[in-house]
Amino acid sequence: EILSIDQYDATAFFALSTFKKIDISKDVVSNFIKITKNKNFASDPQASKIFAALFTFMESDKKFDQAIHHLRKMNETVNNLYKPNLDLEKKFISKLKKEFSENLIKENSKFGSESSRPIFILGMPRSGTTLIEQILSSHREVYGAGELTFLPNVLDLPSYNEQDIASKKLKKVISSLSKKNINNWSNDYLSKLSFLNSNESHVTDKLPHNFIRIGFIKILFPKAKIIYCKRDAMDNCFSLYRQFFNSPHFFFYDQELIGEYYKMHQDLMHFWIKECNIEMYQLNHEQLVDDPKKIVSDTLNYCNLEWDDNCMQFYKNKRSVRTASNVQVREPINRKSIQSWKKYEKELALMMRTLNYQNA
Repeated sequence: EILSIDQYDATAFFALSTFKKIDISKDVVSNFIKITKNKNFASDPQASKIFAALFTFMESDKKFDQAIHHLRKMNETVNNLYKPNLDLEKKFISKLKKEFSENLIKENSKFGSESSRPIFILGMPRSGTTLIEQILSSHREVYGAGELTFLPNVLDLPSYNEQDIASKKLKKVISSLSKKNINNWSNDYLSKLSFLNSNESHVTDKLPHNFIRIGFIKILFPKAKIIYCKRDAMDNCFSLYRQFFNSPHFFFYDQELIGEYYKMHQDLMHFWIKECNIEMYQLNHEQLVDDPKKIVSDTLNYCNLEWDDNCMQFYKNKRSVRTASNVQVREPINRKSIQSWKKYEKELALMMRTLNYQNA
């Protein structure tokens, strides 16, 4: 309706591209393609939204050469805006690994809460976290709270090391570890959960970037369950590359940066699991797609939850989903996103190289 009044409204154009069923005049799309050819278009504040929408429309029309062109331009535009610094991020992850040890967690977790109410779902963004939360929240004993910022706020520890702030804050939190503070932090977190929901026995916290805070999770909540979502590296990284995020994810608009960040995340997860000996359920997305009943059953068992048939009909769950996967979780489990990058394989050579990806 807005586009019928103003055919150059970029916000309306982008919004339309996010709908499940797209019905748009070819003239409107042609008009926006013409705009992108203007000399200084890339510096237009709306440029990234227009490129993102054009990618979606071209892909839905199976015009893959044009689609990947617009996707590349969208990513270049946002990446130039953010000017991300991966070295600072590597410094932060290195400090995390230096500060934490199995012994540090063990010594401090005795001051943690006895509560097993929170279930932490984490991993790389676009790794399947929303899907498993939708499945679990369909269980009669589980409330799906979505991407909560409670833990980063309670600890005052951001997800990214912008301007080296996270490194400095990490040092402060580590030096503040004490019986009193651990008690206060865990109680503060639990009171925020209770404010959200006081009915179900469990609440899911699905902030993917809590993977950097796993050491703190095990200190504050030794009995809490952690579900680590894993997905094929190229599927995961291409899903990041094709996504226009509402929040600032600094490293997900460049093929090489995405690959490097993915490997850094893998390295940190290996550290938590192998060197800090932290128990978690490793949920493989492809296994969930191939054998949903078994993997859902295994996940429920890990969370000490009885079987609930509603978990297999998660797509009927009417709860609000505010993440990039809001459309996908309204459908039964399917293979649509598996190896969806293949049609752009030639253009994704840098990403594959960075990941050392062995093409199956």
